[in-house]
Amino acid sequence: MIMAKYIVDYYETYGKTYEVEANSKEEAEEIVKDDIMKGRRELPYNCTDSWCEVEEINESYLIDGVATCCGYDFGIDMYKVKFCPICGKKLIIEE
Repeated sequence: MIMAKYIVDYYETYGKTYEVEANSKEEAEEIVKDDIMKGRRELPYNCTDSWCEVEEINESYLIDGVATCCGYDFGIDMYKVKFCPICGKKLIIEE
């Protein structure tokens, strides 16, 4: 099996419960946000969720006529090709 390269973005969500007196839900939210921004309340420190978004890199390089993805040798045709015939990745000529 041929390994592939991927771009992985990792995210985390932090949460904390605060108690506040206010006249409405909106006001309560604004008070907490304002207090956090001004340092009057602690930031959340408990990670409540984490996830990744993964995307395969669909590009490969041609170095001296050889594709780095599959090792296919294009020889003198290296300037004519745009995609690898084996894996379908877009080919970028590296000089």
